[in-house]
Amino acid sequence: MGMKEYLADMGCIPRETASRYYREMWIALLSFGVLYLFMYTGRMNMGIVLSAIKTDLGLTYAEVGAINSAIFWVYAFGQLLHGRLGEIFGSKRWCYVGAIGSVVINWIIGFQNLAIIIAVLWGLNGFFQSMVWNQGMRIVANWWPREIRGTAAGIALFFAGWATVVVWGTTRWALDVGGWRAAFQYPLLLLLGAAVLFIILNKEKPTDVDLPPYQEPTHIDDRVKEMEEKEEEIKKSLKPYLYVWTDPRFLVAALIMGFASWARYILLTWIPAYYVENFGIALKEAVFVSFGLPIGMAIGAFAGGYISDKLFQSRRAPSMVTMYSGLLIGILIFWSLKPTDLLGATVLLFVSGFFAYGGHGPLWALCTDLGGRAYSGTVSGSLDFVAYIFAALQSIVVGVALTATGQWWDIIFVLEILCALVAIIAALVVSRVYRI
Repeated sequence: MGMKEYLADMGCIPRETASRYYREMWIALLSFGVLYLFMYTGRMNMGIVLSAIKTDLGLTYAEVGAINSAIFWVYAFGQLLHGRLGEIFGSKRWCYVGAIGSVVINWIIGFQNLAIIIAVLWGLNGFFQSMVWNQGMRIVANWWPREIRGTAAGIALFFAGWATVVVWGTTRWALDVGGWRAAFQYPLLLLLGAAVLFIILNKEKPTDVDLPPYQEPTHIDDRVKEMEEKEEEIKKSLKPYLYVWTDPRFLVAALIMGFASWARYILLTWIPAYYVENFGIALKEAVFVSFGLPIGMAIGAFAGGYISDKLFQSRRAPSMVTMYSGLLIGILIFWSLKPTDLLGATVLLFVSGFFAYGGHGPLWALCTDLGGRAYSGTVSGSLDFVAYIFAALQSIVVGVALTATGQWWDIIFVLEILCALVAIIAALVVSRVYRI
């Protein structure tokens, strides 16, 4: 049975409008996925060109480090803010304003010569970048019922996973063609094009195209049902934050996300340096090895969300346990073998990335489950706030740990194992206690 027939048979959508609804829900998801794929051209580009900026402007390592860190903190707190504001003023509007704002800020950075101005602008870029993901998750919740929402979240993350490959290719090309300034301008034209496409194609909710909202065929969580019924009453209040941060299920999900984010960014940030420092591999080769990570992450995110729908009947925690157990085993194998050949390292990094990001699929689906159609933006923004606070802290913790241990690089494997264990235990608890 196809997904369209399944939705109609389950009573989610009227059979007479099933074909049109099915088409529009896919357009909504894929147009957001493409937009978010190219959002990274305005966010990951800085890390690739930092050395060129340092040389051209005569900056110190401390100055370029401060510039690069500005986006993390603003992005984290921006997620917390925009998750709610987008619900009030419109999720689609928030997505394209964030995308276009990031394009403008990146272009302005390309003309700057002072480190302090670049740092301020890069922080402002984080403000615009943080407008998009949480509202994309709300659009997903508006169109995709709970029974297939894990698949939708996994597909959105699939696009995000490929972003590293796309950004590396486009930014390196721009760097070769026009220097570091071009890296903040030429690739951003792709984001501008994706934003225009999103404006034309994306519909925020079914009623925007005269389609009835879907009906959940199974019991809706009592807290979600209560909040959706009170949507108009508290539309412009801050009560949804209270709703989110007093839900113990969200707090456990936030704990899982925090350590899952640590696991993800330790791999993305420190693996190239690990190979350069320990095995004398050239930086370009180390980066090539690291491509196994984002490709594995892209496929793993889709697999994790899909499995939560199909294998675990839309229960998210068992899929998380499966994925983070796979990460634990993969890291233990990686640590014991420590492959120095490029092929072996790439394969093991693919496996690690698959399981590290695989848990994100069911995690983000759980966000939309807990927030429903009305408040999934608030829940998603709150969860991403936690993710990026942890991401910012991991850079500090790993750096301090490497310094304190005399550059004992095995510490990154120890930290990965601890992250996986915390995520597994927390997911087991939430699965057993709350059956989600």
